[in-house]
Amino acid sequence: MRGMVIGVVLLAGCSKDSAPAPVLDPPRPFALTGLRLQLDAPGNASIVSQSDSEAALTWPSVRLSVRNNSRGLNASSLESAAAAVTNARITKREATADGWELRYDDTLAGDTVYSVSIHRTIAEVALECAGSTETTAGADSVATACATLRPR
Repeated sequence: MRGMVIGVVLLAGCSKDSAPAPVLDPPRPFALTGLRLQLDAPGNASIVSQSDSEAALTWPSVRLSVRNNSRGLNASSLESAAAAVTNARITKREATADGWELRYDDTLAGDTVYSVSIHRTIAEVALECAGSTETTAGADSVATACATLRPR
């Protein structure tokens, strides 16, 4: 019984972010046919839905979506998006050559959720590529996948 109590105490002291990251297969291309795009995501990812305006993929601990963003892109969009993030800690807010990137984390019911929102213009179409995960490594994998978005 004593060993069980010690085990529980040790587990309670571990955060999900300090746990080992899930093993991800090497990246491979995924066709987002409705959006006429493709991106590279871990080989163990799967497309869970797609339409002419949106696609969703998942891989261990990550859900990513790509959608046609009819709002368009400009500097105030980044500021508006950052202002809309309440009760969360913004960890990255950066303009990029073809849009912008916003990262933030939030604690919900004791668990930290890391979110990434990347807005880009590809082939004159404004797009949002976003994902949420329970680890910083997962957030990095979202940003990496979003950076590979390209026309098919």
